Amino acid sequence: MLNDRQKNKIKSIIEERDFWISLYEANNFKRALVLPLVRYFTNENKIIPIIDDLLDCELEKNHDPKVLFRGNSVTTKVIDYYLSTAGSDYLKEMIQPFIDKVCKTAVSFEINPQLCSQSNLDENKKQLEVFGMELITKIYKCANSMPDSLKKLFYLIRTKIESHYCTSQYSHISVTCFLFLRFFCPAILNPQLHSLRIKASLNRYCFRNLTVLAKVLQNIANGVCFGEKELYMVVMNNFVATCIPKILAFVRKVSSVDHLINMTSTKLDIDCTLELSLFVSHLLQNVNEASFNKDLDEFLENMT
Repeated sequence: MLNDRQKNKIKSIIEERDFWISLYEANNFKRALVLPLVRYFTNENKIIPIIDDLLDCELEKNHDPKVLFRGNSVTTKVIDYYLSTAGSDYLKEMIQPFIDKVCKTAVSFEINPQLCSQSNLDENKKQLEVFGMELITKIYKCANSMPDSLKKLFYLIRTKIESHYCTSQYSHISVTCFLFLRFFCPAILNPQLHSLRIKASLNRYCFRNLTVLAKVLQNIANGVCFGEKELYMVVMNNFVATCIPKILAFVRKVSSVDHLINMTSTKLDIDCTLELSLFVSHLLQNVNEASFNKDLDEFLENMT
């Protein structure tokens, strides 16, 4: 465990903007390195300014707004970890009961004619629309219960993108990229990896239903209908078009400045000293053998 002097030294290093810029340029987004920092700064209510700086780095490097935030970088992984850290309880409240219901219900959402009989397609499509609408409605109604810290993040992303491109054309897709592509949909596709405790059996039929649901939800969030890449999903396009306005309204609501009034911060049940120790431990494990054998104090001095 770190002593007070070492802890203060580490804080002085990681709170500098240059540290995060260097981390971004090195493209080091290993979970063992970044997650303890995200947890520490979330608990200290200092994570948003860091994300602000990282968004600037991302915008300077990537000039095509259509693929912005689609790949993995320090920026996207910091935001991913922040969402999973600050949004864990929200995710459980919103999605966990729904996934349980899907897995307990003996219905199929399979609409690929190569994977099910022709006679079942219409009924499967109907069930997919029923459960899909239930999910969309649940997401929309849970806008008010989203943590203020996440609303502040999405407000930052939206306004940052609008300011950079001088248009609101790309701000929606940037918010939905994190909210749906990197948060909601992965939790639906693999609940256990997101600490969702599903009581029902997660068999292959359940996973297939969740996969089809996630496909539909992602297209609704993107505001696009299905095309040639997945022709069998085209039958869902009327449903997708019907749901797009509700998701648009949801995204506007959770990225609005109105939510920043009397905002509360996220406090985690963590040991901040332990998180800093985990960060340093990972650093020591990934430097050369000579540095690894040095005294920690000397190592910290060499970091500056």
